[in-house]
Amino acid sequence: MKKKISVIHLAHGMYVMELDRPWTETGFKPPFELQGFNVKNEQEVDAVKAISRYVYIDPTQGADCAFGIEEAQDNSAWSDEDPENLLAADLPPPKYEDQATAEKEREPAREVMRDAGRTFRSLLKRTRAGKSIDTEVVKKAVTKLVESVVRNPDAMMWLLKMKHRDRYSYTHSMTVCVLSLIVGRHLGIPQHELNRLGTAVMLQDVGRTALPEALVTKSGEYSEREFELSKMHVEASVKMLKEKTSAPEEIIEIVRSHHERFDGSGYPRGLEGHQISLLATIAGMVDSYAAMTSNRPYREAMTSFDALMVLYEVRNKQFAAAMVEHFIQCIGIFSIGSFVLLNTDEVAIVVARNRIKQLTPRIMIIIDPEGNRIKPETVDLSTQQLDGDAPIRQIMKVVDPEDYDLDPAEFFV
Repeated sequence: MKKKISVIHLAHGMYVMELDRPWTETGFKPPFELQGFNVKNEQEVDAVKAISRYVYIDPTQGADCAFGIEEAQDNSAWSDEDPENLLAADLPPPKYEDQATAEKEREPAREVMRDAGRTFRSLLKRTRAGKSIDTEVVKKAVTKLVESVVRNPDAMMWLLKMKHRDRYSYTHSMTVCVLSLIVGRHLGIPQHELNRLGTAVMLQDVGRTALPEALVTKSGEYSEREFELSKMHVEASVKMLKEKTSAPEEIIEIVRSHHERFDGSGYPRGLEGHQISLLATIAGMVDSYAAMTSNRPYREAMTSFDALMVLYEVRNKQFAAAMVEHFIQCIGIFSIGSFVLLNTDEVAIVVARNRIKQLTPRIMIIIDPEGNRIKPETVDLSTQQLDGDAPIRQIMKVVDPEDYDLDPAEFFV
C-alpha cells in the first residue's frame, strides 16, 4: 500500500518507501535505505524534510497518516502509469532461498566457473575457425552455473570480483553470464528460464569473431565509423547461431535484442519498452554494468557503486526504472568484493550483502585505523551493539585497493 503525504505530516514510526526525488540525491546515508526505512526519531524526520517536499509511506509497515495527497493535485508524482512501472507486472516475487552458505558454496562455485571458462574458450576457438558450435555443451556448463547460483549467488559474486577484476576478454562474457543468472534468481525467474538466459548470454558475442581483428583488439575508443561497424556483431552472432547451431529461436531472440534499449535508442532494430523481453533486458543491463566495472586499455574500471549510479541516471532511457531498481537491490549498494573505507579509518572488503539493509553488509577488516595490515576480522555491520566507547562502524565510501597496495587476487581464497 502506498500513500503520498507532505513531509509536514511525516512523523517517527512511519515507513517511507519512496521519495519525491532519486535516491542518489540522498547519498544513501542513514536513514535512507534504498528499499525504504522506518523513521525512528525527529532527527530522521528532519533529514527527510531537508531534501523532500513529499514522500510515499506504507501504512502496512508503519504508522498511518490521515493527511494524504491526491495524485491529481501534483502531476510530478510517480503513478502506476509512469514508464518506470511498465515492467513491474513482469517481475514475479522472489522465490529462491539460500541452500548453502556463501563460504560452503565457494569451492563448488570455483570448480563450476573453471569448467565454464574452459567451455567458453573452446567455443571461441571453434567460432574463429568457422566450425559448428555445440550448444548442448554450452547448455551443460550453464546448467551447472545456474545450480550454483541457485544454491547461493554470493559465492559466484565473490569469485567474479576477486579473480576477474583486471581482465577483459572471454571473462567479460563469463561475468555477464553469471551476473545475469544472479539477477534472474533475484527476480524469481524459473530455473529453466535461467538456463535459457545463461546460454543466450554465453553466446551473445560470438559474432565479434567475424569483425576485423584490428577493430576487436583496438586499445583506444572507437571512432563513430568503428562503432557503427562494431554494431554488426549482433547480426553476425545471430547468423552464426542460425547456421552453425541448433539454438532455439528464444535464445537467438535474446542475442538479437540485448543491445536494444527502453527508449528505442538501441540497435539493431530500435525496439522499445515491452518490445524487448525481460531476459534480453537483463542481458543488456548486466552487459553495460560489466563493461563499466572492467578495466579497458583506454580507461580504468568504475567502482560498482559508480556504475550503479550511472544506470540509475539512465533509468527510463536505456532501461526501465523498475528494472534498474531491482538490479541495484540485487547487486547491492556496496557489492560483494568492494573495498570500503569505514568511519573508523579501517579498510575492509564486503564479503556478504545484507539483502534487507543494503548499507550494513558483512565485511572483513584488513587494515587498522593506523594503516597497518592486520589479521582479517569479520564483522556483521547489521548486528553491531553499543559497547562502551567503541564506535558503531559505518561504510563511508568505496575505495580503490591499489591506493592501499592491496591485490584483490590475494583474497581470492
